[in-house]
Amino acid sequence: MRNVLKDNILYLVLKAQDNLFSLTDSSSLTIKECTKIPEYRVVVPNDIAEVIREGGNVFSKHVIQADKSLRAGDYVLVVNEEDRLIAYGKMKVSGEEAIEYKKGVAVNVKGRIKNENNT
Repeated sequence: MRNVLKDNILYLVLKAQDNLFSLTDSSSLTIKECTKIPEYRVVVPNDIAEVIREGGNVFSKHVIQADKSLRAGDYVLVVNEEDRLIAYGKMKVSGEEAIEYKKGVAVNVKGRIKNENNT
């Protein structure tokens, strides 16, 4: 098994190098709907959210809030201050470090959500 489909839409992808699932647009939306802020999230300011949506990664200096249980290598949701899903990606540092650090990449963005209601 390499892919998990839901209603014939790609939901999760099994990565061969570490046997972990990576997120897709569909699975990230489901996780957001089933959890509350700050679980599995990194929160960024609204103005930075638009930059990330257009093609940037999340830098630590822009992190307002983060799930402190996150570790480097975990997949995470990137949301704005209103908890609107912007993107999803892989943590480069822990949740606590993402909040404390003022330099460096906190999240390598793997996918961007153009419109939360209609990906």
